[in-house]
Amino acid sequence: GGVAKDRIGQKRTAPREITVASMGGVSGEASEKRTSEAIIPPGLKIGVFRRRHADRMDRRQEVANALTQLAPALWMAYVVISRRGDLPVHAWALVGSVWVHFPFSFGYHMECAVRTEDCNFDPLRSTARRFDSTFIHLSSACIAYATSLGSTWFGVACAIFNVYAAALHWRKEINVLRNQRLVLIAIVLYLAPMSWRRDHWNLFWALACFVPAGYLFRTYFFGGYSHAIFHLFMAPFSAFVLRSALAVGPATLAATTASGLP
Repeated sequence: GGVAKDRIGQKRTAPREITVASMGGVSGEASEKRTSEAIIPPGLKIGVFRRRHADRMDRRQEVANALTQLAPALWMAYVVISRRGDLPVHAWALVGSVWVHFPFSFGYHMECAVRTEDCNFDPLRSTARRFDSTFIHLSSACIAYATSLGSTWFGVACAIFNVYAAALHWRKEINVLRNQRLVLIAIVLYLAPMSWRRDHWNLFWALACFVPAGYLFRTYFFGGYSHAIFHLFMAPFSAFVLRSALAVGPATLAATTASGLP
């Protein structure tokens, strides 16, 4: 859903260096060749790579991951319907980006569900995973444009950064830590305008949703279903970000008028 998608499964194992070979990908010589192409530092404690579990989520967990991606998309639909489509252009950029990202994330998780028992399937190298991650960044650029209330210079700057970050997902070498850091930077960038516009109300509640979601993504506290719960947290998170883009909240309108954004 929102941030980089990597796999996790069921059995507890000791912390170790995670490579393509240990991610349930191909075995034997092919595994050894690919090991050097994925940079996943030992001790990495972000998302799936905190190795409390085995290599893969099971089929039910992946289906849950796919279905819970509907939550933010349905919320956007509700807002559009309730406002009879009367949204400013920058808010449409946010809503549209969520809708466009949805099929790529849904498709990726469904591919993982269908190919759970396929020992030759490597989620990290899945084209669907690369598209999912790409559209996380493209969506982030649109959200930054929305939360800055249509600031041209900020939107362009964030677009340049996110296009660069998205392009890295298509390299042969996979650097998981770098990719996840870039997603975090993209999130900080689109939340930043809420701060300088003094929209502290919506920013507070957005962070109140994102912090526990991030904790689940980092620790997988609820095992293989943690990623699905993470997606569910993204629905209220998206709601407060959209509220900010629509200038809805205590003192937001006054702050928006005084912000002086181009």
